[in-house]
Amino acid sequence: MTFDQFKLLIQRTEAQDPTLLSSPFAEPPATEVKISEIQTLLGAQLPASFVHFLKIYGGGMFGYADILSLITSEVDYIITSQPTDAKTLQFVAFSPNGSGDYYGFPIVGGSCEDRILFWDHEQNELDPTRYVDFFDFMAKVALLIE
Repeated sequence: MTFDQFKLLIQRTEAQDPTLLSSPFAEPPATEVKISEIQTLLGAQLPASFVHFLKIYGGGMFGYADILSLITSEVDYIITSQPTDAKTLQFVAFSPNGSGDYYGFPIVGGSCEDRILFWDHEQNELDPTRYVDFFDFMAKVALLIE
C-alpha cells in the first residue's frame, strides 16, 4: 500500500470517527536526526514507509495500534523494547501486541524489509503475518480496515 492510499484511509476514518486518531498517548512527529539516531542504535535502516509515517505521525498510539516510542524516557522506547534475541534473529520490533509478542521487520543486509513478521516470545520464533507491508498493517490494525 502506498502512503497516498493510506492517507485516504485516514481521511475516511477521521470523517467517521474524529476522535480515533487523537490519542493522548500519541507522540510528536520524529525528526530526521532522531530517526538517524534510532537506526544507528538498532544497527539497521528502517523501511521508508515506517520512516515516512514517523516523520508525519510519530510513535505512540495511533488509532488502535501502539507504535514503539522514539522518546528515550518512555517505557516502550523502541531501543529497550526490542526482543532479547532481535539482533540474532535479524528483526526490528515496532509494535507490541500487548501479550509480550511484537510485530516487526526482518533485517536483510543491514536494512529492514517492508514486510511484517510476528515475534512469538514463548517460542522465540518469527512467523509470517497476513500484513503485506507497514501501511497494510496500520490500515488493518490501527484503523480496523480490511
